[in-house]
Amino acid sequence: MKMQPKLPDWLKEFMGPFGPAMVDECSGVTISYGFPVTRYMGEDVFTTAKHAYKAMRYDRAADQWYFVTSELTPADAIRQYGEVTDLEIGPRKGFKSVTYGTTKFTSRELDPRQGPKVPLTRFDWEEIQEVPVKPDFDSMTLAEIRAYLSNELSNELAKNDNRNVGQRLVTLATAVTNTINLTTLIGEL
Repeated sequence: MKMQPKLPDWLKEFMGPFGPAMVDECSGVTISYGFPVTRYMGEDVFTTAKHAYKAMRYDRAADQWYFVTSELTPADAIRQYGEVTDLEIGPRKGFKSVTYGTTKFTSRELDPRQGPKVPLTRFDWEEIQEVPVKPDFDSMTLAEIRAYLSNELSNELAKNDNRNVGQRLVTLATAVTNTINLTTLIGEL
């Protein structure tokens, strides 16, 4: 059993209990440990966990997202099961399976052709930054919502990635539509 890491405070409310996260469908071996996501965490929290810390994994078989804190790497598999004895690839060089010793895996994470990965257990949890919490639009005035949206739009434009501006505006507008009349909001911007 893996030691349970201390989960950052900003993630605790979205996670279930620590334990085996993903299991290889072919071998039945646990290939990662972490916390199951038990409720919607919002775009900012999810994006931070997925992209900044590369810790979100989706298990198709279980239809479940996990915040993974440790996982089996190709180097770990060699130590535990033996050298690669078979590598099955498709006609376009896509990964199909790998056999370490006598244990066959179909999880892409164990493809020995990929470069070395930084183990997730090396995260310094104390250095993970707080994720900003979006304000409660129900308790805000129209002027406060307008200021918040204006600030978010300015931040998105400052990134010089105009492809995301429209998408971000739709996301922000969707977040407040239950609170106010969107036509009024756009007219006042």
